Amino acid sequence: MIGIGYSIYASACWGSVPYVVPPSKVGTAFGLTTAIQNIGLVIAPTLVGYIKDKTRTIDHGFMYMNMFFVLINIIGFLLAVSLYYIDVYERNGILESTDPAAMQKKMIADEKKMI
Repeated sequence: MIGIGYSIYASACWGSVPYVVPPSKVGTAFGLTTAIQNIGLVIAPTLVGYIKDKTRTIDHGFMYMNMFFVLINIIGFLLAVSLYYIDVYERNGILESTDPAAMQKKMIADEKKMI
């Protein structure tokens, strides 16, 4: 179930990068996103192994590892809710836009105003 959830969530997250980043910075945003994902792919399995090693003698099987995954899912849910809030109230709903080209033009204009 975690794999199915990740595949759905990841496809939405990766597809949203060009919507929320100015066109001149899309490559950097994808690079940063990949770097953060790879950091997570290094840390998470290491933590899972550490948790399993420390709870080997406890008679609850994989309970503590599952608690770790539930915690990670709760954090992911809270981040998704905060992303939705930021999108709706600070970015004018760009992730729900049906005309991404118009939104990109607006972002370029906003970026030029900042310079």
